[in-house]
Amino acid sequence: MSYDVTIEEMKDYLRVEVSGDRVPGQEADDGIEVWRHLADVCRETGHDKLLVILHLSGHIPTTASYKIASNPDKFGWEKRFKVAVVDLNQESRLENYLTGAIAVSQGYDARIFDNELTAEAWLSKS
Repeated sequence: MSYDVTIEEMKDYLRVEVSGDRVPGQEADDGIEVWRHLADVCRETGHDKLLVILHLSGHIPTTASYKIASNPDKFGWEKRFKVAVVDLNQESRLENYLTGAIAVSQGYDARIFDNELTAEAWLSKS
């Protein structure tokens, strides 16, 4: 995996930190690889809620955001999963808002945040 992924099992959700440098041209494939891995971990642990904190440098092209969000079922993502994503990189947050909006429009429960406290509060609401 191109990124470092740390997973901590909390009482009601998985807390995930993803860090690394985005490689131009590989953003979509690297992102899909992470989400595929997280879907597998959800199934293995029985969790369906995730708090994902992104510590990724660089920009993510709109085309990569679209590719990640347009077919999440193809990489094992399930509509029962609820994910709060905290993007700490202001450079990529706008594109990740697009990713979240696309996922929501397809019936997935996802939201993008700029801080962990707000994300955790949203995730806890159900």
